[in-house]
Amino acid sequence: FENFALPAVINECLLQSYNGTITLFPNWPADKDASFSTLRAANAFLVSATKTNGKLGSVKIYSEKGNTLRLVSPWGNNGYIFRQGKKTRITGKIITLPTSKGETIVFSAE
Repeated sequence: FENFALPAVINECLLQSYNGTITLFPNWPADKDASFSTLRAANAFLVSATKTNGKLGSVKIYSEKGNTLRLVSPWGNNGYIFRQGKKTRITGKIITLPTSKGETIVFSAE
């Protein structure tokens, strides 16, 4: 049974969402590259992200059910939201967005 714990520990280093708010790479070493694809987050979201040279690349979040998305902005106010063909600047530490079932939202520093 102890072998089942390691994937959970790695998952928690890459993504946390148990409180309903998604946090990316919360416990990952800043000097280590990492990426993940379609990790399951609370409220029926699938999250993909990449971190290279200490910087977060684009983040893709797929909404399976159309629930409200809450994401801690890893870029502060310096990032963008790309959805439905529009680019919007991130404002605030916590991004809160209503989503539609089957929608993919992309977040990026550029």
